[in-house]
Amino acid sequence: MAMSDRRNGLVVAGLSSGSGKTVATMALLRGLSSRGLDVAPMKCGPDFIDPRFHEACVSGPSFNLDRYFLSEEGLIKRYETSISEKSGGVIEGVMGIFDGETKGTSTADIARTLDLPVILVINSKGLAETIKALVKGVMVHAPGLRILGVIATFTGSKRHGDILREALGKDGLPPLLGTIERNVALELPERHLGLVGVKELSLNGFLERFMDTIDSEIVPGFSWELIEQHFQKRDPKPEIPQNSGPVPFWGGIHRGHNLQTAKVRLGIAWDRAFSFYYPENLEMLSELGVDLVPFSPMEDSSLPEDLDGLLFGGGYPELYAEELSGNQAMKESVRSFSRTGAPIVGECGGFLYLTRGPRNRQDGELLHEFTGLFPTSFVMGEKLRRLGYAEVSHPGSGPFAMASGFVRGHIFHYSFLLNDPSEEASTSPAFLKSGENEGMKMGNVMGSYLHLYFPSNPEYARSLVASLARSQVNKVRFL
Repeated sequence: MAMSDRRNGLVVAGLSSGSGKTVATMALLRGLSSRGLDVAPMKCGPDFIDPRFHEACVSGPSFNLDRYFLSEEGLIKRYETSISEKSGGVIEGVMGIFDGETKGTSTADIARTLDLPVILVINSKGLAETIKALVKGVMVHAPGLRILGVIATFTGSKRHGDILREALGKDGLPPLLGTIERNVALELPERHLGLVGVKELSLNGFLERFMDTIDSEIVPGFSWELIEQHFQKRDPKPEIPQNSGPVPFWGGIHRGHNLQTAKVRLGIAWDRAFSFYYPENLEMLSELGVDLVPFSPMEDSSLPEDLDGLLFGGGYPELYAEELSGNQAMKESVRSFSRTGAPIVGECGGFLYLTRGPRNRQDGELLHEFTGLFPTSFVMGEKLRRLGYAEVSHPGSGPFAMASGFVRGHIFHYSFLLNDPSEEASTSPAFLKSGENEGMKMGNVMGSYLHLYFPSNPEYARSLVASLARSQVNKVRFL
């Protein structure tokens, strides 16, 4: 690809998890936006949480780029579609630069596929001259990568940054583009599934203080002239979100949908307990004529009116079990809706909400009562139960059956079902995965631990929309 034909944008890659990639990416997004560049954020891999932090920095959704979910052609199309009206993309990597769950899914692989330059984020605590060896090692291991420069994180002082800048200024190495000093105000809190979510941090003022620190202490020190060369200025200038309030409903995807042409209405659980959705899935549903209607299982007293189906995404229902259990009106509204025959889908945390609820590990006591649409309950484990990609098909027939093919997704959970759903005569498996059962289905209700990525097989989204359309015609309206 000739220089003049190269795509606009860059990739932010670390040497390991915990290197400070997310903070560095947010600083790049804030700084580029403040310079009049309209950038599209993206994330390598299947992560749900980091993209929501991206969306707090710019106006618009942050999409996932994953070579397991998409073919090489599909990944390139996803990137080019995302930046088609933008100045370029800023892609946050996953784990270390050469790490991936399957072949071809690493940050380096995606940078090569898109032919984008890479900014290395290096945890520089205790480093000086050694930073040269780390950068040289990356360049030797992957000579085809274009390393634009380095952002040094966890530095101890301005003097420390100067030492690192001087070290990288020798032997023709990529330059130091900026530093991020150790600062408690920039420590993003974590929990068992990763970083604490943006919606929670925005409620206690943390996010506002976090953004202020980025804008005042990090952004001014970056070498913007070198970074901006990989982006194209566009008019009008981008809207920069204010440093307060929760992130809009999945980054504003729903705003471009013409509600006058909507064919069916799908309720989307959206609050602190349920927020793990791939924007690509919701975008695809919207393009297929679905009106996406958000509601809160925690705070609303009933479902929105005239829905044709419900989607409960992943999240942290175990952390908000008391609030979810205490909202008796919403639970009864969901139960009543299930009796209409309309399709209800739960993914991971959303699946758990459709069970009887969490039980105590020691004595099996039911701790909190959920909707009970599935005749099973769950226990929160102390260690990770499953992590990885999966390819599944729909067995048999019914409201969710695909006409053909497989759909891909990701599994990541600590909880486990207390009893085997196959022992319940009224349930059947939701999916088949390598010949094994995955999740459960009971009439019009389906749930599993899978987070499906609809663009991996659009037939799945079409089958879901078809089931919503049938529901619109056939269901008995609930009171």
